[in-house]
Amino acid sequence: MRQIITTTFAIFFLAAIVGCGDGRLKTEPVRGIVTLDGQPLEGASVTFGPKNDGEGAPGFGRTNERGEYLLQTMAGNPDAGTLPGEYTVTISKHRSIPTGRMVEEPGSGEMIPEMESILIFPGMSRYANASTTPFSATVVRGRNQFDFELTSE
Repeated sequence: MRQIITTTFAIFFLAAIVGCGDGRLKTEPVRGIVTLDGQPLEGASVTFGPKNDGEGAPGFGRTNERGEYLLQTMAGNPDAGTLPGEYTVTISKHRSIPTGRMVEEPGSGEMIPEMESILIFPGMSRYANASTTPFSATVVRGRNQFDFELTSE
């Protein structure tokens, strides 16, 4: 009898975490605005990484032309947010520059310039690295708004 109760509890617990039996996480909405030197930062990647093992779920988003992002997880609905918990937040934006070499394009065989991806400014590495970023967030039940101000100096 005890095993049946334990098994039943485990099934209900998992269903509560996953939510409605559709295999998706039961997430909380997360949104915000990213600015660089006071201006909206378009095309930046925003990543929420759980601070504690087994708590939360990694989330990601991309900023639009107004610097706005909506967070989602790999297992959640698009733009649905992430699980409650404490997160380290990293932000990065890359640009492509030519290396000066030509490479063969896969599929077509055409020779094209090789490109290298670099951060948009040297100091951005502090925001892109989980061990040096100054940003963190605590996601709670309900709507969550986290705005981040980056500086290029």
